[in-house]
Order: sequence, then C-alpha cells, then structure tokens
Amino acid sequence: MQNKHFILITSGILKGRKISVLSSQITRSTKARVADSFFNSVRQILKNSVFIELFGGSGLMAIRAVSEGANTAHAIECDKSSFEVLNENINKTNQALEQILKFQNFKILNAHFGDTFILTPKIVANNENIILYADPPFDIRQGFIKIYDACQRLLASLPKDKIKLICIEHLSAAKLPENIGEFALIKQKAFGNSTLSYYKIL
Repeated sequence: MQNKHFILITSGILKGRKISVLSSQITRSTKARVADSFFNSVRQILKNSVFIELFGGSGLMAIRAVSEGANTAHAIECDKSSFEVLNENINKTNQALEQILKFQNFKILNAHFGDTFILTPKIVANNENIILYADPPFDIRQGFIKIYDACQRLLASLPKDKIKLICIEHLSAAKLPENIGEFALIKQKAFGNSTLSYYKIL
C-alpha cells in the first residue's frame, strides 16, 4: 500500500482526531479552507441530516459532517486502495463515536465500496433529509468535463423530495449549469483552482 499521511479534524465532537490519507490523494483531498467554507455554509442544516460523500476517497468530508452534527454519513469509493483507507477511517471513527455518544449496534458512519453512479441512488432511496457532497475525480488530459457531465446526469435523476442540498467541488475552469434537473444553482465560491457550487430545490 502507498504511504499514508494524516489530516486533522479541526472542529466538532471529533476535533483533534486524525484521518488517514494516501500519499497519492494529498493533492485531491479537499483543502482545509474549502472544507471550512462548506461546513460554515451548511452547519445550520446538518442537524438531523444524512450526509453522502460521493467519490469519497479517505472519507474526510463524511467524517467531518458527523463531527459537525449530521445524524449519519455515507462515503462511496471504488478504488480498492482508497477504500481500504476509507474503511479503516470509518471503523476507527465509529469506535471513537461509540465512546463519545454511548450508542450501541448502530453505525453512524458507513463505507461503501463500488461505483458512485450505481450506489448513490440506492443509498438515497433508503434515506431522507440528505446533503450530497460530490468531488468527482478528473484527468485534464482525458477531458475532465465528461466526469462532470456524468455527475450532473446522476444528480438530476435523484428524487428531489429527499435532498436538502447538493454541493459539487470542481475545477474553477469547469462552468457548471444554472440548473441540474430541478435543482437550481444558489451559490458559488471559488478558491483558486477549486470552486464549490451549491444546488437546491427552490
């Protein structure tokens, strides 16, 4: 397995705990200021929500969502090496949460191995009050726009009554549409090469 590095959870009930990240994911991990901005924007609606992290990588955003107040969180990853790290992070964090919250026989965090485009609709179907966070992978040499198009088709197909908010982290060079299905763009914030685009039903 590749060398691992660590990212520190900086707020919430898991503050101070470390999350493992593969060395190859360092450049793709959500930067601290991007994550901070996202959670500052959604903190008021995280309570009683279900958080789903698409293209989950290490599961950092799902874990932080629970730390910040989400009821439960799911992270989906299809790469085997990445999933091994994700699953390790989820298991360790659930153990920590059991000590903190004294719950029994209930997994607050859930790791899913497989294709985001197949698993997301299944997870959404079994939940309500959902916040979706999508940070799709890209390869400029192979045309990153294709992954964004596929992601938009996926999000447009999801049942609108179950989803409170969608956030897509993407290259600033990729211009996302004003509407994805019935979800309307309500806010964008750029951080150099990365931008967060927020969508909801108006």
